[in-house]
Amino acid sequence: MKLSRYLADKWPTLAVATVTCAFLALLLHVFGLGITLIAYIEIILVSALIVSFVLDYLRRRRFYTQLQDSLNALDKKHLIAEMIGRPDFHEGELTYEALMAAGKSMNDSITEYRAASEDYREYIETWVHQIKTPMAAIELILENNPGATDDAVISELSRIESYVEQALYYSRSTAVERDYIVRSVNLDDVVKAAVRRRSRLLIDNRVTPILENLDYKVATDVKWLDFIIGQLLGNAVKYRRQGMPSKINAHVRMNATCVDKGLVTQRVILEIADNGIGIPSHDLGRVFDRGFTGDNGRVYAKSTGIGLFLCKRLCEKMGLEILLDSAVGEGTTIKIVFPVNELFLN
Repeated sequence: MKLSRYLADKWPTLAVATVTCAFLALLLHVFGLGITLIAYIEIILVSALIVSFVLDYLRRRRFYTQLQDSLNALDKKHLIAEMIGRPDFHEGELTYEALMAAGKSMNDSITEYRAASEDYREYIETWVHQIKTPMAAIELILENNPGATDDAVISELSRIESYVEQALYYSRSTAVERDYIVRSVNLDDVVKAAVRRRSRLLIDNRVTPILENLDYKVATDVKWLDFIIGQLLGNAVKYRRQGMPSKINAHVRMNATCVDKGLVTQRVILEIADNGIGIPSHDLGRVFDRGFTGDNGRVYAKSTGIGLFLCKRLCEKMGLEILLDSAVGEGTTIKIVFPVNELFLN
């Protein structure tokens, strides 16, 4: 709180005090008091007024400085009242009580939102698990009663399962609570398990997975990473080049490298690269935006624009980095960067 701002706020009081002192001096002079005595009286009054203003300014400045500093330091501004002390002047008390009331109202709203969000997330998860039962039953019926359309039906079931998984992980990604467990895992095991789960999808679409140099320990949530890899494999299949020459096979290459080994910046980079149609350069800046489908999504396949958005969000929640590079006609490369903490991994 600046002194100039304080004095500007107090100008009516200062004006009244000045007029009062002048009138008192005139009145005392009329009653015959000497100039020296009048001057002493005026000095005493002015000194008392100055001391009063200084003390009032200091306590106000202390409160408002604390308020401003705490407000600048806080990410959650609605908690400001809990970070400052109760002031000892009336206007400050009113401000403090208003902040307390606003903070309580915000906390109540956040609690209600979290409860509603949690209820919705639980509903989605329950729905996902329930819908998997009839899907599994359909697959079992098809296996026991083979027919000409089995492959097509199973393919569509696989697509449904992929969308159901997207719904599940989307609900989890928006949850306020931490709904994942980061632990030390072998990257090779996670990648191979993810590829096995999508083996039918890859085989049916003649996309060959190539796994190289994946024997690294990383810190991640296994289920979340499995989902991310599954989304990237699905994109590699969806956006593969059609009518490729017989000597060129559609493939997705997955390999890992360790960068800055032994340094605090050490990290493991999982690279997932396909030789598909690639992404136009003007779309690269928006591929992780929710709902963005780009030219490929409109031309080559029906796309929701959710897959890469979810990959980005889940990576951010786990403290990972995801990068994408692509060129039309050459393919797309995704890099997932795992920070390495040797003490944690061991």
